[in-house]
Amino acid sequence: MKINYTLADGLLTLSPEGELDHHCAMTDLARMKELLERLLPPGVLLDLGGMPFTDSSGIAVVMGLYRAAQAIGAALTVTHVQPQPMKVLRAAGVDRILTFREEVHI
Repeated sequence: MKINYTLADGLLTLSPEGELDHHCAMTDLARMKELLERLLPPGVLLDLGGMPFTDSSGIAVVMGLYRAAQAIGAALTVTHVQPQPMKVLRAAGVDRILTFREEVHI
């Protein structure tokens, strides 16, 4: 999976593109955590608009990114979640832990 990112005004936007499954999950999480640790942003926006599918490993990636953001004192917001990944995240209760927004106005 390709992971695009931008850093503007203290907000790191991570935009994965493609399907997230157990074959790439831990590698992709490690790449995103490395960006967090290197850039140390106060805010992180995980834009899932380019991710049409995830299996249960997506839960581990999102929660791992949440814990990594907490470790550096950054707030994590998830946006543009497509229907199938949202079903997986809701089934695990992730929507009760994290902030989900359809659109983010900065």
